[in-house]
Amino acid sequence: MIQDAATHEQCIGMALLKDGWEDEYEQAPPIHPIGCVGRIISSHKLSDGRYNIVLQGLYRCSYEEQTVMTNYRQARITPHIPETSPSLTSDVRRHLEQTAQDYLTSKKANELCDIIGSANLTDPILVHNLSAGLDLSPLEKQFLLESDDLTQQARRLIDLIRFKLADLQTQG
Repeated sequence: MIQDAATHEQCIGMALLKDGWEDEYEQAPPIHPIGCVGRIISSHKLSDGRYNIVLQGLYRCSYEEQTVMTNYRQARITPHIPETSPSLTSDVRRHLEQTAQDYLTSKKANELCDIIGSANLTDPILVHNLSAGLDLSPLEKQFLLESDDLTQQARRLIDLIRFKLADLQTQG
């Protein structure tokens, strides 16, 4: 797949396998219908034939039709490309920044708190980087990916971070 992508447009789709995939891995187990497309920024072939890759996320997509005619899946997709530049209301952004800073402070990640407080981050960069970078489970990240728009994703992210903060408080 990586070699094929390298000879074409350097893009691949990423999808989360649904629960129970372990027993069906070789038979192409079901995937979540919403995933994303990313461009391969770098790849390094390992001695066992696998690759370490770095992807730049481009857009969300829906997987419509899948085939397994090669040793990897191929699919017809519908891209989810917003028509306008998404933005948050000032209240949602402020709430997200504060909640994320509270969580990162509790995790002693003060440098990240400074970055989040920076006015230089656009709303999509803030929301997507927190969604990708925080210690969330794959299903929690899928929940964020399936948001209808940036505001819904930010609100879901706030809720997930608040749950994490509550867990930290009960542990401490």
